[in-house]
Amino acid sequence: MWKTGTSKTFIEKYKYLILLVFFMILGVSMMMLPAWLNGEMFVGGGDIKTQWDPFYTLNRRETIDALRQGKLPFYSWILFLGTNLWASKASYGLFDPFNIATYPLGVSYLYIYQLLCFVKMITGALGMYACLRYTGVSKKHSFLGGLLYGLSSYSVYFTSEFGFLSFYVLLPFYFLGLERWLKEGRRDLFILSVFVLFLVNYYLFFAVTMLTPVFFLYRYYRNHSSLKGWFLSALRLIIGYLAGFLLAGAVIVPVVYFILQNSRVGSSGLVWTYDDPKVYLHLLISTLVPSHTFIYGNNVFEHSSHNMKEICFFASSLTALLVPQVLKSEKKIKMPVLIVYGIFFLIAFVSPLGSLLNGLSGASFRWSMAVIFLSVFISMEILDRGEIDQRLLLKTCIFEVVLIIAAFLIAVLLRGESVSAYPKQIAELLMAIGFSFLYVFLLKKGNGRILSIAVCAELFLFAGIFGFRVKGTKMEDYVKARNVIANSADKNDFMNNMNYLEEGNDLSFYRVYVPYESLYWTASRNMNLYYNLPGVMTYDSTYEPSFNEMKYLGNIPSVQIIDWEFSVQDPDILDFLSVKYALTLNEEEIPFADYEILTTDYRGFVTVSKNTGAKAFGGTYTEVLSKDEFNGDVSLLRDKIITERPEEIRNWITSKERSEMTDVVRSSNMLSGEIDSDGQGYVVLSLPYDRGWKIKVNGAEVRYDEVNCGFTGFKIPEGHSHIEMYFVPEGFKTGALMSVSGLIVSALIILWDHKRRKTS
Repeated sequence: MWKTGTSKTFIEKYKYLILLVFFMILGVSMMMLPAWLNGEMFVGGGDIKTQWDPFYTLNRRETIDALRQGKLPFYSWILFLGTNLWASKASYGLFDPFNIATYPLGVSYLYIYQLLCFVKMITGALGMYACLRYTGVSKKHSFLGGLLYGLSSYSVYFTSEFGFLSFYVLLPFYFLGLERWLKEGRRDLFILSVFVLFLVNYYLFFAVTMLTPVFFLYRYYRNHSSLKGWFLSALRLIIGYLAGFLLAGAVIVPVVYFILQNSRVGSSGLVWTYDDPKVYLHLLISTLVPSHTFIYGNNVFEHSSHNMKEICFFASSLTALLVPQVLKSEKKIKMPVLIVYGIFFLIAFVSPLGSLLNGLSGASFRWSMAVIFLSVFISMEILDRGEIDQRLLLKTCIFEVVLIIAAFLIAVLLRGESVSAYPKQIAELLMAIGFSFLYVFLLKKGNGRILSIAVCAELFLFAGIFGFRVKGTKMEDYVKARNVIANSADKNDFMNNMNYLEEGNDLSFYRVYVPYESLYWTASRNMNLYYNLPGVMTYDSTYEPSFNEMKYLGNIPSVQIIDWEFSVQDPDILDFLSVKYALTLNEEEIPFADYEILTTDYRGFVTVSKNTGAKAFGGTYTEVLSKDEFNGDVSLLRDKIITERPEEIRNWITSKERSEMTDVVRSSNMLSGEIDSDGQGYVVLSLPYDRGWKIKVNGAEVRYDEVNCGFTGFKIPEGHSHIEMYFVPEGFKTGALMSVSGLIVSALIILWDHKRRKTS
């Protein structure tokens, strides 16, 4: 037990940190309270159930299974038609340290999700606190800055996109690493943060990387009062950045190979303005009002693109009031801040610049986390100096109020509607205005404690309103939806039943059709991931890129709402994809052209039918068409090889009869099978093409091609062939060498920095 004196010393020393954690727990609880009071589990947005939950379940299972086998989780046969797990799920939590830390818990994701909301948002608050303290801001204002960052609009709203939240809450450690380099000549934290942020979300780190020179020059000038010597300092920091990048090479290089095949990269045209003027109005007031509270509601700034409506600059009405105080600062402080905000303004309002930060795939404001960080940072520095110009403060408040009202009214006029159509949004805007006037009064009085209480009240209030806006889910309904086809707690329950259904199923690979609306209860197009069920639907922005060729043939998959949501229903495509069974509520839902009903009472209410026209997972074809000859008739996929090398393949084939692959055995990264051919043959697999495969026929590696609109094909000799396939993501070996090099380079940099500090 501590002595009383020791205990008091500890509490006094860490009082503000303890208070920060306590108030963050209260704030996150307020966000979840509406769902809890309704007897529900908090769910911050629809993507939690459609993507983050099933992908977490898959990532956890594949990682644990692969490690038990002494492998890495390179490939998943359950992701849509088969997908490079290593590269595709790098942006969906496969390498997220928050997720990995919870793998041993083995409980429902909804519990994991709520727990991680607390852990992540507290981490963000502590990171901001550490940054402010390191730069000399007092404990009480570092505490306030931590609250503002931890409960900002970005933090609260992106509980709906959990990987983005992970990145946001770790970002302060990146800037702290930059600051440590400028002050102490240490790059250890910077290198580590680069490495971790690349693993957490390379997509967002691309944007942050583009903005880092702006932050570096700003902080260098603030630390040295000039830019003398900045180039050498920047060059050494870049070396540290590259060391962190090298460390992440085993992940990042395969990801680069993967995403460069994605049609979304570079798909945005050069459009200089946003298509809707309401976007500009929303941008103008986004730092003044809590936009996260009305994104899910009746929003006067509503836009059809989710990228355009999820504008989340707001940290607090206090931050918006304090940042303009920099105009009264001395020139060496004022000018750098104005330049940085000028650059941010250009990026926000000039569409191509926003598109550039979004990987040239359409403008987005997700990079606004950098603005939030800087705004909290600057406002707390101003508050700490205590040099508040009351006249400027009042003018700022009045200007902001006029801007909020004007933007709202213009947006109403543009929509051709009545002001009375938006009562809730009006109430929320008035609340923000009310807090602005309250802060003007409190800053004039100079009562820091009441100011902190008011900030907590504002943040808690708007977090609670967000909680009322989003829909929670009842645990019993969630469990029912998960267990409608099989017991999702037993990952192999369903497929074991299917394998016992007919002899030979356990030595073949086949897919199963399930109607989304009836049997999946519209819960998620990724429900199959819970059952280890190879299905034919998905909601996944990182599906295997080779599927794009089939996707763009026409209405082959059912593409609804967005272009990465699929439910393949065409009978000819289902035959080609080796879909052997369908689970439906009635015969009318069966999608096959020719079928046989096996039972009508699977689990007491489900009809199981067999597709009598299904092609085996692998088999030889005898007829060849060039891509130019292919007219888009998808029925041809079942018995024709469609290729860019028709003459070469025609000259190879001597077999007259088609044959099928048998004795198919698969595991996480491999597949094997047997096939007999009456002559030289060509095998087509209903497996999306990926350059990461190594295919061996009778022990000799063979070349394979992309055929039949994005699938895999290869030659086999006459007679019996034993086929083995092994998957290692393209670029992994190069990336692994980079990671080893990065480890060595990082160690040398850290030792060099330590030696320089010691000698100086």
